[in-house]
Amino acid sequence: NHSTFMHLALNLYGFHIFGKSVVPILSRNGISLSLYCVLGGIFSNLFFSTVHPLGSCLGLSGVTLSLLALDARLNPGKIIGFVIRFVPIQCPAQYALTGLLVWSSFMTLMMMNGGGGDGVAHATHLGGLLWGIAVYEMISRGVWNSV
Repeated sequence: NHSTFMHLALNLYGFHIFGKSVVPILSRNGISLSLYCVLGGIFSNLFFSTVHPLGSCLGLSGVTLSLLALDARLNPGKIIGFVIRFVPIQCPAQYALTGLLVWSSFMTLMMMNGGGGDGVAHATHLGGLLWGIAVYEMISRGVWNSV
């Protein structure tokens, strides 16, 4: 269940760790963490609403995963750790990002095609990952400052 205290605590921890890591690059590009998070939350929830027009979603996961995606693009070799089914895993951020993109895409497609739900807003996760990647691309190409 993704409405537990532990899920919220892990999202807050990820928000803190990845947020702290990306603040310097956001600041250098004139983007406040608050603005980034508000836009990331809007984007990830609009993405969810597009995939699930009759559903609703409220949470921090999309924003947290957008921060992870931005950090992974900025620091692809950074070792990050997480837990899957009580198994601790450490890997370079670029591999974690790729794995999360594949898993979130697969599960979103399964849900769109009538597959059973697992109580996870995979479309929100995917939207957040895509937002983080998009912001990285805008920053790296110098587009953000002209927006």
